[in-house]
This record gives sequence, structure tokens and C-alpha cells, in this order.
Amino acid sequence: MDALLSPGWFATLARRLGEVRVGTADGARLRLGVRVKDAPGGSVTYIVELGGAQPCALDLDEAASADVTLVESYETAERIASGALIADELALGAVKLEGNVQKLLAAQADLAELSGLLAS
Repeated sequence: MDALLSPGWFATLARRLGEVRVGTADGARLRLGVRVKDAPGGSVTYIVELGGAQPCALDLDEAASADVTLVESYETAERIASGALIADELALGAVKLEGNVQKLLAAQADLAELSGLLAS
């Protein structure tokens, strides 16, 4: 298994995202950013695009804009990668949100669907 946030980890994530579609054809797309503040080697930012019944995608362009961004520590990112729920980490204050929170809330069903597909 590749280390979290390593090139191999991102390659696996990109492949798996490209294999799944979530949402409905008339649904909106969400660009969900993730910024890990204290990753080995420094801050890491990436975007997962999902919804609209289109293939999900990974964007590693740090200049790209997300609708909403999850800001977390490396320790929190490890917990989430190991199956912890983002909602639980938000409730604990371990994840902060930046951007359009309403768009995140509107995409809850798509996010839950994606989580289930990636876990299988």
C-alpha cells in the first residue's frame, strides 16, 4: 500500500475515482478541495470533482479553485483515509471548511455514494 499523499497514493486515487460515477445527470458537480497542512514535505492540496453522473476526477493543480475545501492535519487525513467519517472529524473540530458550505451540504448524497463506492 502506498503512503498517504505519495505519488502512488494519488495515482491509485485517480484511477479509482475515474471508475465511479455518482449523482444524477441533472445534478450539479462539486469540486471538493482537500488541504493537508502538515503533510511530510509540506502542505498538500488536491481537488476531487464529483457528481452529475459523470466520472469522478482528481485535480492536483494547486492553483485550481474548489467550491469548498476541507482543511485538516496529516493525522486527521490518516484517520479519514482509514475510514473515519469526515462529518465526525468536523464535529470534533479536526476539519475546517473554507468556501461554499451550502454546495457541500447539497452534495451530501453524492459524497455518501462516493464514500461507499471507494470503500468497496
